Amino acid sequence: MSQTRTTLSGLEHTLDPNDAYTGVPAGSITEALGILPHFATSVHLSSPESLEEAGDMLMDCYQMGLVPFGDDWGTISEKGVYISKYEEDRDMHPLAVFELTPTIRFFVYQSAIVGLYDTENKVSKMNRFD
Repeated sequence: MSQTRTTLSGLEHTLDPNDAYTGVPAGSITEALGILPHFATSVHLSSPESLEEAGDMLMDCYQMGLVPFGDDWGTISEKGVYISKYEEDRDMHPLAVFELTPTIRFFVYQSAIVGLYDTENKVSKMNRFD
């Protein structure tokens, strides 16, 4: 069952937004997110003006990536489902979604895959933080 919370900083986030992980305790999902909620909070407080700026800010938080967020992984649906460009990859439901701004969402998936989605322009960019 999805759970929406708002942090003291005003960051709204939802665990299991598509109810795809029924039976998995919220604490287990939270633990799987690791330090990514801290990255989301930092970016949220900085109020990025674009998907690219949000991606750059997340990369600054991560400090381990050499490859910027890109659109060559596949796409994110309006419900946050990651659809790989490779047919053999299964679609992935998000573990959580963070509302960085009114129009920018930060999705966290299994296998350390993360995505940004612009709700206004229906554009997505992906990366991996592992």
